[in-house]
Amino acid sequence: MAALDFTNPLFVSYAFYAAVLVFKSAILSLLTSVARLRTGSFNNPEDVVFALKKGQGKHDSSTESVARVRRAHLNDLENIPYFLILAPLYILTNPSASIAFWHFRLFAIGRIGASICHLVPFPPPSRTIFFALASLVGASVITQIIMHTFMNYSVL
Repeated sequence: MAALDFTNPLFVSYAFYAAVLVFKSAILSLLTSVARLRTGSFNNPEDVVFALKKGQGKHDSSTESVARVRRAHLNDLENIPYFLILAPLYILTNPSASIAFWHFRLFAIGRIGASICHLVPFPPPSRTIFFALASLVGASVITQIIMHTFMNYSVL
């Protein structure tokens, strides 16, 4: 069984959660556009012509509903790429399947929860808890990759 193909249950799990997270990020991009159209708040002056309420469009990206969705999307763009890169490397370390499955699940839960907390103003420390969850999972994966590499290969 090859480590990075669909015969490996760990890779299947990674592929599923990677697709879910990328899909979620794409939805946030779409929601940013919807919020801009709904509020008539556009980032570029030439886009003001797309305002749904004619004459009410403005070159202003600071509308709270637009800014809230943008923050969620930007947060995804800052965090999800690490998962997309590190998880396949983690799979190559041949980790315990149950631990790896939980790493992937908890990272996805952390990222989805953080996005929901961006979109719906939950009180602190809600978003921080979800961010910390995903960050701790990432730190665990990074640590295991480094330890595996250090202990098994002379790369230094």
